[in-house]
Amino acid sequence: MALLRLGRTALRSLAVWLVFLPCIASGQTASSADRADAPPTLSLPAVNVIGTTPLAGVGIDRDKVPANVQTLPQPDIAKQGPAPLLSGLDQHLSSINLNDNEDNPYQRDVQYRGFTASPVLGTPTGLAVYQNGVRLNEPFGDNLTWDLVPDFAIDRLNIIPTNPVYGLNALGGALVLNMKNGFNTHGGELELSGGSFGQRQGTLQYGQQIGNIGAYIGFNAAYDDGFRKLSPSRVKQMYADVGIEGNGGSLHFSFTGANNVLAGIGPTPIQLVDIDRSAVFVSPQYFHDTVLMPTLTGNYIVNEALSFQSSFYFRSSGRGTNAGNITDVIPCGRRLADLLCLGERDNPLFSTTGQMVPNI
Repeated sequence: MALLRLGRTALRSLAVWLVFLPCIASGQTASSADRADAPPTLSLPAVNVIGTTPLAGVGIDRDKVPANVQTLPQPDIAKQGPAPLLSGLDQHLSSINLNDNEDNPYQRDVQYRGFTASPVLGTPTGLAVYQNGVRLNEPFGDNLTWDLVPDFAIDRLNIIPTNPVYGLNALGGALVLNMKNGFNTHGGELELSGGSFGQRQGTLQYGQQIGNIGAYIGFNAAYDDGFRKLSPSRVKQMYADVGIEGNGGSLHFSFTGANNVLAGIGPTPIQLVDIDRSAVFVSPQYFHDTVLMPTLTGNYIVNEALSFQSSFYFRSSGRGTNAGNITDVIPCGRRLADLLCLGERDNPLFSTTGQMVPNI
């Protein structure tokens, strides 16, 4: 009986195989004919596309990256002035141009090979900026508020050309900022500086590592009265980081905070400048920028080709403006037809030199 069952099973399998045999033979014949008429195929070697992300990554030799990646040193206030991040980009890279659209050294337009990162809302953006994997471009308009970046706490800067990994509006490239922590910064440092027009700045920072735990904290305060009247700048920044590293993994909690009041005095008529080069035409022109950003990042390296990374952050930023361009200046009445009046037609407007402003 066992042999009989085995025979029946074998017969069923043979019958099924014979049913599909014509189809298989027909397909092989058609493929052979097609290959005979088609041109010979060329087998190319496999291409492995390896892309970096805004996260830490496992590290790739710069010589193996098919792009002109540039690494810049830490910003130096002593050599590059009160806004060392932007001044350093201009001094170290030939492809960088700076514009002072907001008339303030902390709010410049940065153009990299024709692509712009600007604090002015509405400017076409082509550069993305990341701080420890967190995008600093504002969510509405992608503009970049440079004075909210704690440049004193930057450990390394990387300029990376066009790469889709860095998200939208990164056609010109990405500026990646790696910040200081207790593992790459040891000891304390206090730097004080001053200059003309009321310039004074103080930076205090301290980093310490104990075993596999590291901590860093830094503060920066800068004041500048400006070379023109009513054009001060007040910058207050803070950055802190606490981290644990060891056994191929790391966990860091960082905090970025800033509360800045900047003046951006606009153009002044040449007639008024001839009288007083420090005069302003309209005032006030203030920007109040704030940011609070806690960040939690984790990284675990399994081997040279595999790692697990995460980044959690909350960013709350704001910008308030006080524009003196909107005034109640109107032509004066018939008695003072050649002058400008403020609010009422018999209330002449006076310049900073005490002269009545003509209606021209």
